[in-house]
Amino acid sequence: MNDQPNLESPRRARPDELDAILTLANKVMRIGQDRQPTIATDYPFIYNHKNAKNITVVMQDQGTNGNLAISMVGAWMNTVAVGDVRFLAGGINCLATLPGYRGQGLATQVMGRLWST
Repeated sequence: MNDQPNLESPRRARPDELDAILTLANKVMRIGQDRQPTIATDYPFIYNHKNAKNITVVMQDQGTNGNLAISMVGAWMNTVAVGDVRFLAGGINCLATLPGYRGQGLATQVMGRLWST
C-alpha cells in the first residue's frame, strides 16, 4: 500500500478514534493555517460517535503510544424528500493527510473507500 511501516488499509473509523481523527483534521485544516482548532465545534454533526461509520481513516500503529491518524475524510449523509421520492445525499468534509505522508495516494485511497461497503 505504501512505504510507511504499520499503516492500516483505509477503513471506517471507530468511535474511540475520534480524538485522533480530530487531531489530524485540526492540524491540517486549522493549526497548519494559523487558525484555532475548531473542527469538532464547527462540524459536530460529522465528528461524533454515531457518525464515525462515515469517516474513513488510515491509522498507524504507534505501539504503546496508540494509533495515529495519518489520512482521513469525513462525510455525512441525509435523507432528502422531494414529494414521495426519498434519496440519500451527503457531503465531504476535511480530506486530510499528515504532511510527512503525502504523495503516497492515501487521500485517494480514503476517498475511494468512503462509501464503499
